[in-house]
Amino acid sequence: MKGIVCGLIKVMLLLSISTSVVAQQDDKRLFRVFFDNDFFNINLRGTDEAYTYGLRFDYMYRLSHPPKFFLSRILPKAGPGSIDEFSWSLMQMAYTPRDISTFDFQPNDYPYSGALFLTHARRSYNPIKKYSFQTEILVGMLGPASLADESQKLFHELIKYQLADGWNYQLDNAPLINLNFTAEKQMYSGGKIFDVIAGTRLMAGTFNNSATIYPLFRFGKMNPYFKGFINQYSSEGLSRHKWQIYAIFKPEASWNISNALLTGIGKQSYLNEERKRLHPLEKFTYAINYGAVVSWGHWSLTYTQTHTPALLDGLYTHTFGNFSLYYCW
Repeated sequence: MKGIVCGLIKVMLLLSISTSVVAQQDDKRLFRVFFDNDFFNINLRGTDEAYTYGLRFDYMYRLSHPPKFFLSRILPKAGPGSIDEFSWSLMQMAYTPRDISTFDFQPNDYPYSGALFLTHARRSYNPIKKYSFQTEILVGMLGPASLADESQKLFHELIKYQLADGWNYQLDNAPLINLNFTAEKQMYSGGKIFDVIAGTRLMAGTFNNSATIYPLFRFGKMNPYFKGFINQYSSEGLSRHKWQIYAIFKPEASWNISNALLTGIGKQSYLNEERKRLHPLEKFTYAINYGAVVSWGHWSLTYTQTHTPALLDGLYTHTFGNFSLYYCW
């Protein structure tokens, strides 16, 4: 027994020493679980309609050498001395109409639609000139192959909620391939308590074709934005007594050319073609995002709300929330 106790004490001491050493170094990896759901709502009235959920897992990392993977090499970087972070992500998302209890087709509402896709991205930050490039390559599937029907039913069974009965009318299978590019530049900095960043995002491919502009406001106790994405959600070399807590506010304006999750790809079934005729894609839309980030050591938790207008002509506005949990090391 004495030997076991001594062994445990030695292990605890070694863990303490290794944790202390790691705490003095910058975190170079990040894992995130990201969950959108319109049940999360600040007006305390959860819904199950329009963009109803999104579940995403991200693994992000920095390299101490130039990337060897050819896709990583060709993605643009933000000049000499940039901080480059690479990521792999898996995401599933779904749309449903407001009334999920009926088996009938609903031409005057959002479609049943699901997508499942894998992404590879490079986020490149220039900490001197205060700008960044974020480039993402996306591949996946739209339609029944996304398994959105099965995922939603499983989740609703777990929480004992109404099952959606109209998935027979979901948009058809189609491949998703997209290239997304975001550029950001700092417009104002109030030290570590306030900054303003201007951004633009371009998306092109079979999934989404759009252009978006936005300002991003951050205020609170926070690390510098252009020291990298991982730095925004970790202590980044600070002692375990350090923390971050800050709010974000990001209004967006978008010009939309196509969105496969809302109108499908190519010619759809007769009924879904009828919906497209009645409710075409809105060409100009806005969104308002706001929330908070709380970070302690290597852990972070964020909560955000997003308000969107009608994304299809003649339909309704929508609000959904997001919880994301981060672990950095």
